[in-house]
Amino acid sequence: MNQLINLKPIISEKSLARVESFNEYTFQVAPRATKTQIKLALERIFGFKAVSVRTKAERAKTKRAGKARRAVKKADKKQVIVRLDKKDKIDLFEIKEGENKK
Repeated sequence: MNQLINLKPIISEKSLARVESFNEYTFQVAPRATKTQIKLALERIFGFKAVSVRTKAERAKTKRAGKARRAVKKADKKQVIVRLDKKDKIDLFEIKEGENKK
Protein backbone atom coordinates (compact mmCIF):
# COMPACT_ATOMS: atom_id res chain seq x y z
CA MET A 1 0.00 0.00 0.00
CA ASN A 2 1.71 3.16 -1.19
CA GLN A 3 -0.13 6.04 0.44
CA LEU A 4 0.88 9.14 2.32
CA ILE A 5 0.41 9.05 6.09
CA ASN A 6 -0.54 12.26 7.87
CA LEU A 7 0.69 12.52 11.45
CA LYS A 8 -1.59 14.79 13.48
CA PRO A 9 0.00 15.60 16.86
CA ILE A 10 -2.10 15.06 19.98
CA ILE A 11 -1.15 17.69 22.54
CA SER A 12 -2.52 17.11 26.03
CA GLU A 13 -1.15 17.04 29.56
CA LYS A 14 -0.60 13.31 29.34
CA SER A 15 1.20 13.46 26.00
CA LEU A 16 3.43 16.33 27.14
CA ALA A 17 4.32 14.38 30.29
CA ARG A 18 5.32 11.42 28.10
CA VAL A 19 7.57 13.71 26.05
CA GLU A 20 9.39 14.98 29.14
CA SER A 21 9.84 11.65 30.90
CA PHE A 22 10.14 9.01 28.13
CA ASN A 23 10.72 11.02 24.91
CA GLU A 24 7.50 9.51 23.48
CA TYR A 25 5.33 11.49 21.07
CA THR A 26 1.62 10.89 20.45
CA PHE A 27 0.01 11.27 17.02
CA GLN A 28 -3.32 10.48 15.39
CA VAL A 29 -3.17 8.66 12.05
CA ALA A 30 -5.52 7.00 9.59
CA PRO A 31 -7.05 3.77 10.95
CA ARG A 32 -5.57 1.68 8.12
CA ALA A 33 -1.98 2.89 8.65
CA THR A 34 0.54 0.23 9.62
CA LYS A 35 3.51 0.56 11.96
CA THR A 36 5.96 0.33 9.06
CA GLN A 37 4.18 3.11 7.15
CA ILE A 38 4.16 5.27 10.28
CA LYS A 39 7.91 4.76 10.80
CA LEU A 40 8.61 5.74 7.19
CA ALA A 41 6.35 8.81 7.43
CA LEU A 42 8.06 9.93 10.63
CA GLU A 43 11.46 9.62 9.00
CA ARG A 44 10.26 11.45 5.87
CA ILE A 45 8.57 14.34 7.73
CA PHE A 46 10.84 14.93 10.74
CA GLY A 47 14.07 13.18 9.74
CA PHE A 48 14.21 10.96 12.86
CA LYS A 49 14.19 7.19 13.15
CA ALA A 50 11.74 5.77 15.67
CA VAL A 51 13.04 3.41 18.35
CA SER A 52 9.57 1.91 18.87
CA VAL A 53 6.03 2.43 17.58
CA ARG A 54 2.92 1.45 19.54
CA THR A 55 -0.60 1.76 18.14
CA LYS A 56 -4.00 2.00 19.78
CA ALA A 57 -7.14 1.63 17.66
CA GLU A 58 -10.43 3.10 18.86
CA ARG A 59 -13.58 1.75 17.25
CA ALA A 60 -16.31 4.15 16.23
CA LYS A 61 -19.09 4.85 18.69
CA THR A 62 -22.72 5.28 17.72
CA LYS A 63 -24.95 7.91 19.22
CA ARG A 64 -28.46 9.20 18.61
CA ALA A 65 -28.74 12.60 16.95
CA GLY A 66 -31.33 14.83 15.35
CA LYS A 67 -35.04 15.17 15.84
CA ALA A 68 -35.73 11.60 14.69
CA ARG A 69 -32.93 10.33 17.00
CA ARG A 70 -31.28 8.36 14.22
CA ALA A 71 -28.12 6.44 14.96
CA VAL A 72 -25.02 8.33 13.83
CA LYS A 73 -21.63 6.65 13.77
CA LYS A 74 -18.47 8.61 14.57
CA ALA A 75 -15.23 7.91 12.71
CA ASP A 76 -12.69 5.26 13.70
CA LYS A 77 -9.49 6.61 15.26
CA LYS A 78 -5.96 5.33 15.65
CA GLN A 79 -3.39 6.74 18.04
CA VAL A 80 0.31 6.15 17.72
CA ILE A 81 2.91 6.50 20.47
CA VAL A 82 6.37 6.87 18.97
CA ARG A 83 9.54 6.65 21.05
CA LEU A 84 12.56 8.50 19.70
CA ASP A 85 16.22 8.36 20.65
CA LYS A 86 17.16 10.57 23.61
CA LYS A 87 19.07 13.02 21.42
CA ASP A 88 16.09 13.60 19.06
CA LYS A 89 13.36 16.15 19.82
CA ILE A 90 10.28 17.33 17.90
CA ASP A 91 9.65 21.06 18.34
CA LEU A 92 5.85 20.77 18.03
CA PHE A 93 5.55 19.38 21.56
CA GLU A 94 7.65 21.99 23.39
CA ILE A 95 6.02 24.72 25.47
CA LYS A 96 7.93 27.99 25.49
CA GLU A 97 8.40 30.06 28.65
CA GLY A 98 6.35 33.05 27.42
CA GLU A 99 3.18 31.11 26.55
CA ASN A 100 0.16 31.21 28.85
CA LYS A 101 -0.94 28.01 30.51
CA LYS A 102 -4.59 27.40 31.27
